[in-house]
Amino acid sequence: MATAARSRYTSVAIALHWAMATLILFMIWLGWNMDENEARFQLHKSIGMTIFFLALTRLTWRWMNPPPPLPEGMAPLERTASHAVHVAFYALMIGIPLGGWFMVSVSPFQVATVLY
Repeated sequence: MATAARSRYTSVAIALHWAMATLILFMIWLGWNMDENEARFQLHKSIGMTIFFLALTRLTWRWMNPPPPLPEGMAPLERTASHAVHVAFYALMIGIPLGGWFMVSVSPFQVATVLY
């Protein structure tokens, strides 16, 4: 039974993956369609904060529940590339919201952030 559970990601990891994928795709669309609309700007900031906290949750979950091993037949370069892409995605999922928070903090337009 333990081997079967280790052969795939946990339900929590899968749910976090798809929730974040959906939010990130929506944020890309929203970012291109804000059109000086304050409500959309506030929604963009709220979702950005949600993505940040979900990324931290996801990283903590991954640390506490290691992912299944990579297939044994993978070449060393593929293993290295897979690891590098995962690290890059986590860095982006945490770094981009922090960058947005920084930009809002130093903006001359001091608009209060309202969470949802």
